[in-house]
Amino acid sequence: MLSGQQDVLDMLTVPMLWFVLFFVPGFVLIAAMFAAGAALVSRQEDSGAVVTPTMMLSMIPYFVVVFFHDTPLVMTIASYVPFSAPVAMPLRMFFNEAMWFEPILALAILLTSAVVFMLLAARIYSRSLLRTGQRVPLREALGSGG
Repeated sequence: MLSGQQDVLDMLTVPMLWFVLFFVPGFVLIAAMFAAGAALVSRQEDSGAVVTPTMMLSMIPYFVVVFFHDTPLVMTIASYVPFSAPVAMPLRMFFNEAMWFEPILALAILLTSAVVFMLLAARIYSRSLLRTGQRVPLREALGSGG
């Protein structure tokens, strides 16, 4: 405001607020995935194989936005995928490409996904907490036996 850039600030305010609204559940989603993966191993040396898929899921959305930012269909799909919604939807809103209901729907999908992954992570963590030695298979950590 002091530099006379009020019009730029006005243009960025709403997309920045939506970015924060999308960032928080997106962060919780990725954090739950990392926590679930880390609970499957008992030694730090074994964590690379388990954490790599989550790392890829957290990086792919940035590449999608960089390479396909000018492709409306790809950006629309990316706006609804929970891993890429925190990046794609605020960008679409900045360029006024999203209808009024789309951010609300994408946020609802993201929140639901975050809750589901938190519940799965809690189940994996509780079933593999006291296990030591070899890596706990995901199927066994999600199984009904304790």
